Amino acid sequence: MNEVIAGACRFCGQANINGLFDKNISLEDAEEQATLKCNCCEAEIYQKITSAKNNINILFGKGSEEYGMKPTESEKVIEHMNQVVELIADETILNATIQITARTKAKFSLTAKGAIKIERSETKKYQLEK
Repeated sequence: MNEVIAGACRFCGQANINGLFDKNISLEDAEEQATLKCNCCEAEIYQKITSAKNNINILFGKGSEEYGMKPTESEKVIEHMNQVVELIADETILNATIQITARTKAKFSLTAKGAIKIERSETKKYQLEK
């Protein structure tokens, strides 16, 4: 039998019991789920940051292979991009561009709807001389 574990938003404390959780779920995981479903301002910023960091992993981590791109090798670069996302989320900065390699660029911006947009561009250039 499943137990109901009530998680509370880590920012406002609002309890959230949206369904039954596995009895093996930790209180920390229940809290995370509640925070990801809460509508308070702090939770919405947290959700935006969490989503953007996930997108960084998709575009620049192992998920990038699915799109035919090579993952970024440096964990420091990923950490730096995560910090940029946090600065954009709290509107300390509006946008940023990071030149990762001679061919790879990451662009971060805040959309009109308040979402954090992350773009990866790969430049390929061919030149022939005779």
